[in-house]
Amino acid sequence: MIADRLVVRVLWVPIALCLCCPAIESQAFAQGKGCDDEIRRAAGKYYPGYLVVGLDGLDPDLRQYLAAIDHRQEPGCVKGDFDGDGTQDYALLLRKQIDETTTERLVVLLGRADGSFTPVSLEILKDRLGSFYIRPLPPGKIGKWAEVEGSKRESMTLEHPGIELVLYEAASRAYFWSNGKFHSVQTSD
Repeated sequence: MIADRLVVRVLWVPIALCLCCPAIESQAFAQGKGCDDEIRRAAGKYYPGYLVVGLDGLDPDLRQYLAAIDHRQEPGCVKGDFDGDGTQDYALLLRKQIDETTTERLVVLLGRADGSFTPVSLEILKDRLGSFYIRPLPPGKIGKWAEVEGSKRESMTLEHPGIELVLYEAASRAYFWSNGKFHSVQTSD
């Protein structure tokens, strides 16, 4: 997995993004319910048994935090043209429970011109479930870090909207499209 090959040292904490960029946070929660029934059906087709993570499935402190920012009911759904092809894509944080085992996974449904989707699984989460949510990253510069894949950088520029997977009060990772596939970088820890 690409995420496992990246070496990243972070120079700022997650709360800094929330404090310095309230417009980004506000955009993330401006869509009300987030996913319509068509997107839920598509997610169910590609990931049977998984449901989009909603507020009711989150840690109470995270629920309270998100409610204070805005009133989006599905912190597990973000829209954007992530691959830059001019069609709407959807990033989804999905959850599946079988008996005592719960799994969450971050996926993207890449929209195609014919109305279909191409599913891309970005991450499977098995720990600290209920403490994750996703938000959009607008094109432009993101984060500061000392080292990414062995090269030193101060920042990175996204050509297209990206997705940020946030572990509440702990860490975040940005996923972005480049050279025909998704890549990721740690944006805070």
